Amino acid sequence: MRQATGVIRQAIDDILGDPKGAFICLLPFIAITAVMVATNLLAVNLFSDTQVSPDDLAWLRRIAIGVMLVVTALLFVAVSWTAIAWDRMIILSERYSKLPRIPLRALVRHIARSIVLTVIILLLMVPVAIGLLLITSEFQLSVGGGQIPFFIGVSSPGYAPSVILILLVVNVLMLAILGFYAGLFLRMSLVLPALSIGRPQLSRDIWLVTKGHFWSLFFPIGTVLVVIASAFGLLNSTLSFGGVVGIVTDSIMFMLGVSVLTRLYTHFFPEAPTPER
Repeated sequence: MRQATGVIRQAIDDILGDPKGAFICLLPFIAITAVMVATNLLAVNLFSDTQVSPDDLAWLRRIAIGVMLVVTALLFVAVSWTAIAWDRMIILSERYSKLPRIPLRALVRHIARSIVLTVIILLLMVPVAIGLLLITSEFQLSVGGGQIPFFIGVSSPGYAPSVILILLVVNVLMLAILGFYAGLFLRMSLVLPALSIGRPQLSRDIWLVTKGHFWSLFFPIGTVLVVIASAFGLLNSTLSFGGVVGIVTDSIMFMLGVSVLTRLYTHFFPEAPTPER
């Protein structure tokens, strides 16, 4: 647990130690997040317009799907661009006064591996997600079929104390499960900083080097990140201007996750190689 705390503290210190550099690295992510929020608001307004004809609505749906695919592709580019810039800044001591140039080979490899890792972790989560869905559905029926919030306080009206206690236990269990998958994703993703700095590591080698550190390092860090992300999500949902706040909180959360992953990499691979140009 001490190692996990040290990694998180070092990751935060890296960001606070050079906020300008962190902001420059984050610019692509902030830009595409703002575009996503704007397009979502525009889509909501268009599709809620009762004066739009069915033919126009069908056309708008096709446009919306196309825009969504383009924005998703740009999101992967922005995520990889920010992550690579930050990895090279921390590991290779590069400094930026403007948006950095990223080696094309590193960018392509990073995007491809990020997509693969995302698909793998989502597939691994499917069985558990189905199980949780079935459990929560049965529980909703047992308490009258009402909507069960993910987080519920002891003062929430309409539920008996015993029901609230069960819900709190379920929430803790869900956080632990999500923390497990977040830790697993962090462990698998250690290959990404290696790609960022032009030192490709085989996933098998990384898995062997990190063996025996999951419960003491990756799981606690993953759980902390999940708790912070959940708190940000609750904050966004309670504010009327949540879209703007969401851009800020998403950027903070993403930067923290990237910084943690970078420091996890340096924890296991402390020697910095010659940078790839």
